Amino acid sequence: MLKKIGFVAFAEIITKGAGYLLLPIFLSLMPKSEFGEFGFYFNTVPTVSLLVGLSLYVPFIKSYCSNSESTAKDEIITSIFISIFTVIVVFFLIAVPVGIISPELVVSFFGSEHYLTEKYWLFILLISTGVFSLYLYSLLIARNKTHEVYTYILLKFFLVSATSLVFIYLNISERDSVVDRLSEVLASEASLLAIYFFYTVRGSLKAKVNWDYLIRQMRVALPLIPLGIIGIFSILFDRKFILEYHGLSELASYNLALQLLIPVSMLMSSVQTVWSPHLYSIDNTYNAFKKTLFTMKIALIFMIFGIILIWVVIKVSLLYGIINMEYNEVLVIMSYVSLGIIAMALSQLCNNMFVYLNKTSLQLYVAILVVILLFLMSYIFIPDYGSVGGAISISISNIFGLLVSLLILKKMCKFIVPQQIKTTI
Repeated sequence: MLKKIGFVAFAEIITKGAGYLLLPIFLSLMPKSEFGEFGFYFNTVPTVSLLVGLSLYVPFIKSYCSNSESTAKDEIITSIFISIFTVIVVFFLIAVPVGIISPELVVSFFGSEHYLTEKYWLFILLISTGVFSLYLYSLLIARNKTHEVYTYILLKFFLVSATSLVFIYLNISERDSVVDRLSEVLASEASLLAIYFFYTVRGSLKAKVNWDYLIRQMRVALPLIPLGIIGIFSILFDRKFILEYHGLSELASYNLALQLLIPVSMLMSSVQTVWSPHLYSIDNTYNAFKKTLFTMKIALIFMIFGIILIWVVIKVSLLYGIINMEYNEVLVIMSYVSLGIIAMALSQLCNNMFVYLNKTSLQLYVAILVVILLFLMSYIFIPDYGSVGGAISISISNIFGLLVSLLILKKMCKFIVPQQIKTTI
């Protein structure tokens, strides 16, 4: 398992390392306010896609990997992807009237003042491709073929990066850089989806949906659907406060700090890619929790070293002018937000345990507590402290959520152990 994690992590290291090399180019080609606006859109799209996708990807991976699932693999894929396609159609039936009547109702929230119609439709289309990308990546994880996952990661990065540079440098749209970058992300994601759809999905699709299977998965996913709404709130609260009180330039620094720490989250994604199928195949609950804690300890060590390395690289980049000094507050923001990013990443492993135990409702309750705390902290700290206040809010709320999750899981597994021992005797 460690070897598989290593391969995926290596792909993440390559893409994020190359991303750091390209970042000064993007920062120089985009005005700071437009970089902040783009970052607001870019960070919101995945959380909205999660909500629109109904969180079925979680039971999808679990059922596909489970040894006890009686439904055939082709039926699983068919049922999930046809249901998601139906959801997207319904999503467009809602989005089209809004886009025709008043797109500014949506995009003005992100601080947009120009090309509102274009940005609205790019936002809607990116949400749609984001849903399909989520389920495509979930299928690659569930198939447990590591080479497919790291090939997808590398292809997606280089395709998006190359298209980004072309669109921005040549000013394809002849408009602002936000339209250019949103357009390139859409073009590259749509191209990659088309390629991988024919490679992984098309041959598995059948004419019939297994409704019994789909209903069972919906019951598991139902408590997770509100998590999509909570995810949107957790993205919007701090950024919207920063935008309202301090403007797009301050938001740009905040988004950049979080973007620079993405490798920490991606490290956890690498672990998740291999860990999730392995966890769902473990029969003993106590062993599953014990191995989860061990995995968390290993991931924590690597994340701490990773954050230190990132901080040093950015410090050197600022000193030598590789990154413009107008972003010099990024180091301070990173210092305050790092603990929150680590806690957020480790919480993903706790969430896997909630799914493993079929207690996704508990995951929902913890998420509600976290988002309420995030709102309160943002309301208190951001007006006076700006981006630093947002960083403090993220750290406090996510550390709290991680500790609550661990306490709940420890208590649950403590009660399960005697019963398991009894049944094995």
